[in-house]
Amino acid sequence: MIRRRQPLARTPMPPRTTPLRRNGWPTQSPVERDETPSPSRSTGLSRGPIKARRTPVTAEERRGRRLVRLRSEGWCEIRLPGCGNAGSEWSHRIARGRGGSWDASNGLAACRSCHHLITDTQGHRAEYERLGYLVRTGLDTTSIPVRLYGDRWVLLTDTGEFVPIRDCTKARYRTEDQAQQALSRIWQHPIHGAGVMPTRAYRCPQCGGWHLTSMTLDDYEATAVAGKDSDHG
Repeated sequence: MIRRRQPLARTPMPPRTTPLRRNGWPTQSPVERDETPSPSRSTGLSRGPIKARRTPVTAEERRGRRLVRLRSEGWCEIRLPGCGNAGSEWSHRIARGRGGSWDASNGLAACRSCHHLITDTQGHRAEYERLGYLVRTGLDTTSIPVRLYGDRWVLLTDTGEFVPIRDCTKARYRTEDQAQQALSRIWQHPIHGAGVMPTRAYRCPQCGGWHLTSMTLDDYEATAVAGKDSDHG
């Protein structure tokens, strides 16, 4: 007589206490790795770089860029050391963040190297203002001379043109500090019989340099007002 064995009682498998292994190394969950699960992992979407949205191009910007491109004929108008020659970028004389416009008089065609030097002045802002590449906030860019390549001093217009400035016959100083130092030397060592002594320095709107004059600021303003009255009369 054959005896049948009783089936063995099945017991459930105890919960796993060690993580699964992958390639010989134990895997860890994002929580154990102190990470937050990425949304792309849960959705299966690829995660790419986030691109900043550019402000839509306005009609004013298109017009200004077109006029400056025609004026420069595609060449860099600044020509600092290391210039790349091709004027592929726009350099604001008054920055947009300071209220600068897209008028042609407020822009210069610049290569990438010159544009970087003008934007990151590295302590040369006063020199760039003297050359007209940068203009202080609130000033009229059409009345501030700028030195273009070839050492040409010009005035820029909003219609995309430039007006050459004639050379001055008076003694010209490159910076205001040089003019003030010359003024101090004149007063410290006056020349007998030299006549009227200069009293102040001023920036010339024609050549972009600094001159000395004996005319006080009040006399100059009175003369300017009288000249305007005679023009209207």
